[in-house]
Amino acid sequence: GILEMNNKATYVSRAEKNKEAEPLFKQLLVSDPKFFTAAGAYSYLLLSEKRYDEGIELLKKTLANHPSYARGYWRLGQLYAGKGMKDQASTSFAKAKELDPYDTQYMQ
Repeated sequence: GILEMNNKATYVSRAEKNKEAEPLFKQLLVSDPKFFTAAGAYSYLLLSEKRYDEGIELLKKTLANHPSYARGYWRLGQLYAGKGMKDQASTSFAKAKELDPYDTQYMQ
């Protein structure tokens, strides 16, 4: 099912096998475009490959459908920071912290 595929894609990605993980993430997002955690994991892969524009576009679409996805805003901030877009990064980090003030990751 879709959760198993997401788990596999995330596992493969964490093993730094991005060429194997990317088609799995893309298939997941075609199967269920609103599967926001898959978009979040895929955006991490894009961040790790410095494919900032792709990650930003993916998360903007995802966050339009899931505006309470704090981790998505955090990842968006990382992507903006990677591009040197400090104001956008700061805004995204602040939004993540606002949505989930108890996650210590957002306090850094």
